[in-house]
Amino acid sequence: MSGRIPWPVPEPHLPSGVHPALAAATRAATDAFRAAREAYDRAQLAEKVQVGADGTPTMRLTSWWTPRSPRW
Repeated sequence: MSGRIPWPVPEPHLPSGVHPALAAATRAATDAFRAAREAYDRAQLAEKVQVGADGTPTMRLTSWWTPRSPRW
């Protein structure tokens, strides 16, 4: 087994009348989550890669897309 998470990331369900900017941000976050799931396996997503300002560990899933990332 590859360690990849097998279930698909669903499309977001947005209520009618949601602001277009919020809808776009939601779709962008969904796309980023999908990309992370395709690029990394479960262990890599959970890997602690940075320390937050409050001293808590930050996992790749929440930090892989930052401009400081070597992927950019």
